[in-house]
Amino acid sequence: WSIGLIGSFYLMTIVLGFGAAALVGSADVRASNAAGNTAVPLLALNLGGGEGSTGGTVLFAVVAAIAFATILAVVAGITLASSASVAHD
Repeated sequence: WSIGLIGSFYLMTIVLGFGAAALVGSADVRASNAAGNTAVPLLALNLGGGEGSTGGTVLFAVVAAIAFATILAVVAGITLASSASVAHD
């Protein structure tokens, strides 16, 4: 099961990246951030109705909340692992 879930996650990132390039435009994604890290938030704005619309703002907020929760979970896991390592030594 885990290999299928991880594989589908990686395939979804490819689909989201190409979708952002097709709908938002690769020039707009590069103009927002040269590394392309804002492709998914820009895609959320576009799919929600564009900048300034309620749907775009709500969908952008959902994407931002998911990203924040993911970062928070990773930091918590690293902190827990490092504290266990320090306590064990």
